[in-house]
Order: sequence, then C-alpha cells, then structure tokens
Amino acid sequence: MSCAAGNTDVVLFLLRNGADPRMPSETGQTCLHHLQAFPNGDIEKIATALLKAGADIEAKDHDQHNTPLHSACLQARGPAAAVAVQVLLRYGADPCSVARDGRSPTDIAAMRLRPDLLHALLQSSKFSGAEGTLRKSQAKAQALSALIMQLKTQRLRYGGLQFEDHLENVLNILVSTSTLAAYVKAHAKGHHPLQDACIWGSADMIEPLLSHPDIEVNPAFREGLSYRVGMVPLFDAIRTRDMNLFRAFLSAGADITARDEQNRNVLHIVAEFMPSLIDETITRLSDLGSDLSDLVNSGATGTGFTPFDMAVQSEHFDCARVLFKHGAKYDNFTRPGMAGEYYNSFQYAAGSQTQLSFLLGLEGTRKNHGLVVCDNGFTLFHLAAASFDNALLETDPSSADITTFLLRHTATVEDANQVCHQGSTPLHVAAYFGNTAVARMLLDQAGADVNARTRTGATPFDHLIARDQGQGTDQDEIKRVDDLEKRTWKRRTEEMRDLLRSYGGLGGRELESTRARQGSRTEV
Repeated sequence: MSCAAGNTDVVLFLLRNGADPRMPSETGQTCLHHLQAFPNGDIEKIATALLKAGADIEAKDHDQHNTPLHSACLQARGPAAAVAVQVLLRYGADPCSVARDGRSPTDIAAMRLRPDLLHALLQSSKFSGAEGTLRKSQAKAQALSALIMQLKTQRLRYGGLQFEDHLENVLNILVSTSTLAAYVKAHAKGHHPLQDACIWGSADMIEPLLSHPDIEVNPAFREGLSYRVGMVPLFDAIRTRDMNLFRAFLSAGADITARDEQNRNVLHIVAEFMPSLIDETITRLSDLGSDLSDLVNSGATGTGFTPFDMAVQSEHFDCARVLFKHGAKYDNFTRPGMAGEYYNSFQYAAGSQTQLSFLLGLEGTRKNHGLVVCDNGFTLFHLAAASFDNALLETDPSSADITTFLLRHTATVEDANQVCHQGSTPLHVAAYFGNTAVARMLLDQAGADVNARTRTGATPFDHLIARDQGQGTDQDEIKRVDDLEKRTWKRRTEEMRDLLRSYGGLGGRELESTRARQGSRTEV
C-alpha cells in the first residue's frame, strides 16, 4: 500500500525492517509495478532498494500479466514520466516481454505515441550485439504493426494536440529498411505496412508512411529482404474505396501498371471495388502507353478472370461497358476449370439472370447462338444441369429458373438439346447430377429426347445408373449434404429414375432390345 501511495519514507522504513518486496497484492502486482507513483527524484532510490531486497523485475500481475516495465509505460504521464522506464531498463527489464494481450512495453510506447519512451526502450542492453540487433528490428516491426492495427480514435486521444508531430516522431523511430524486412517476414500473409494501413482503415497513418524516406510505395524483392513478388499496396488503397487515398498513392509514385501475385492488374481491382474510377484509370494507363487491349483481357492466375469478368460479377455494368468498349472479350475460352477445360464469361454468370441478361444484351452479341460456355462444348443448359449443389440441397432453384429464363428470352429449343463434344445433351448431365428440376424443364419445355444417345451409346438413364453406382461422384460432397439433413443421394436418384421412366426413358441396352423386338414385329 505504501508503494501504491508513493510514500518514499514509509517504503524505505519497511524495507529496513525486513518487508518482502516480492510479496504481491491481490492483483499480483509487486512494489515495482508502482514506481510511477513516486516523485521522479525518488524513483531510482526506491527501485534500487527494492531490487537489492530481492524484488523480481519481471514479475507479472494476475490479470494482464504485465511486468513492472509494462506498468511504467502504461502509467506514464507527462514528459518527466520516462524516469521509471529508464531506471527499470538500467536494471535489466526486458522491453520485449509479452503480456496476456500480446503487447510488449515497446508496443505500448508506440501505441501511446510516446517517442521519448520508445527511444529509451530501444536503447536497452537487450538489443546489443548481432542477435540483439535482429531482435530490435523484430521489436520495432511488431510495434509498428500494433500501431497500425490500433483504432484511430485511440491514436488521436494519446497524441492530443500534438498528434501529427508525435506520430511522425514515432514512425521515424520505428521505420527503417531492416524493420520493413522484419515486418513482412513476420506477417502471416507477408503484408507490407502500407497494405496493413489500408486494410485496418488507418488512413491517418498512410500519408506519414508514404512520406517516410525508407518506405517504398512500390515494394519489390531485393537481396536481403523478404518482400513477396506481386506486393502492390496501391491495390489495397483501391479496396478502401477512398478516392483521395488512391490519388495519394499515385502522387507518391505508385506504379499503376503493377501486377499482384495473381497476375491481376489495376483494372481488375478498380472494376471490383471502385468502378467510378475506371475512366480515370484507363486514361492514366493510356497516357503511359499501356496496351489497353492486353490489360482488359488479362486473366488472373488460377481463375482466368479478366477485369471485365470482375466488373460483371460485381454487377458494375457501366464499368463493364467501358471495358467492353476498349476491347474486352467475353466469349474466348481462357478461364480454366477444374479438369483441364476452359470457359468463357458465361460460366460465372450462369447462376445470375441479371448477369446473363447483361452479357446477352451486349452490342454485337450473337442472338440465339448455341450459348456455348466451355471448350468441351458445354452450353449454358449443360452448366445449369450440372448445378450439383442446387440439385441436392434444393434451397435455390436457380438452375431451373435459368433454364426457363433462357428458353423464354434468348435460347431456342435446339440450344436446349445441343450436344457437347462427347455427345451428351443437357438432359444427360441433369440425369447424372440428379438435377430433377432442370431435367423436368428440359423435358416439358424444350422437348428433350429422353433416349438421346452419346457417342458411346449411353442414354440419360445410363448416366443415372452411373450416378447410382457412385461412378465419378464426390462422396465428400454427398456426405456434406447429408450432414445438412437434406435429401439423400439415394432419394434424388430415385426421383430422377421415376421422372425419366415417366417419359419413357430407357437404358441403352433396353432401348436396343425394344427396337429389336419392334423390328421383329414389323417383319412379321
């Protein structure tokens, strides 16, 4: 109690009479946790006496696991408050000790915008030598991360009227080439501080970071650093949807022609997040001599999605029209599937009447064409029939709705019965995937041939048998659906069997036998 009250004379008297400085209070705090309570001139005297009497300089309280150095940083008020921190550091307190919330004294000093405390902490003997230098870079990187992730309101509160000056001074202490390397290396996703500042909404920190001489607005791999290939903070700025931030990055020299690790260019990001910037962005790219035709048709790694695709998927149709005007192609097979096949833009729009209406209504789109979406000959009808999730879950009848939509507004009956390169009709696909809703639409509205045969002679009923035997099916997916207490795989198969039988569906061998018998009767 005497330490908490900052009573120097009483504390010294008690120590002389055998009081134990290691004895914690109910909260787990020891006498050293209360150094800030003493007058500045008495702090070193008290700390020396406590430590000589056996006080633990790394003792942690019960609640937050704060050490005396944590407490000194948390309780520091005014310019003279660094005394307790300096004294504890001289006696070997660890500035990297981590509390329950993962924060170290160094983090606290940075988050409270206390350049004086931060400077003192980073002068600790714990950071001496080669290993200490590395540890110092890591500590600064962690403190910078903590500062970026902090709520802006807290930074403003701690900075007060001198917020901008304090923030600039703290960043000048923290940011260096070695700190940036340590930051990127320690980050789970390999982010640069500029990226995190955008992601965490720390807009107040971005301009000070951009103006720092060691911050690279276009981070690139350099020997000795661990920057990722394709790290583009400009893209994260666009994702904030803050136009001023976008322009601040460009003013700082951000490369608008850069690509990220997925080979996406700036048009991909603008099309998805800030479509209102599409004209300005295209003008800037054009002024730099960029090949706009190449950029608007550049596919992302893995998905093959182009900027036009991103605009349509986000239903930013005005933006998509601008990209289309600059040469965007939607009917080329450049979007890879899961089995080596390639799709065009109709593939991702197959589940949305709004997106399909836009694509089918584009000037120059061929009306009543085969609606082919894949280089294997699949049409939109095949794709709707293969809507595996919808067929099993029955929570979204969109595949059947799309079939009806196409037949009413765009497609012909011939389109609905077009075969793919293997000779399968959409009904074959619907039978295999158990999609009774689409199968019924095809039979009722498109006059699908229930006994159409593929190149190998298989009918839709044969595909149903293959489904029933589990050939080529994703059993994990089936189990997931069963776990959701939806209709079972077996029941769906039975429903499809009943549907096909009701329309006269037969297996290939049955069909041949039937035709043979009919031929015999004719001869007789």
